[in-house]
Amino acid sequence: MIKTALIGLGRIGWNFHLPQIRAHEGFSLCAVVDTDAARRQEAFELCGAIGYDDYREMLRREQPDLVVIASPTTFHEEQAVASLRAGADV
Repeated sequence: MIKTALIGLGRIGWNFHLPQIRAHEGFSLCAVVDTDAARRQEAFELCGAIGYDDYREMLRREQPDLVVIASPTTFHEEQAVASLRAGADV
């Protein structure tokens, strides 16, 4: 199983990336990251993924194999570099 984390539960993250991760065998959604606590809770109830409001904390605690980034574009570079440095594919 590929231990997967999703950063960003907005329109694209919630409507495209989350269902795609869940639909493919071999991917295990371990964590989601979003600033909206209600959306994090909704993701937990839907698929059991642990919710974080800080992607750095998620990287330290979960150590995912893969990070899917669906946050606003201005955050992509910072989050991608941090994820790669933490040993995850992006």
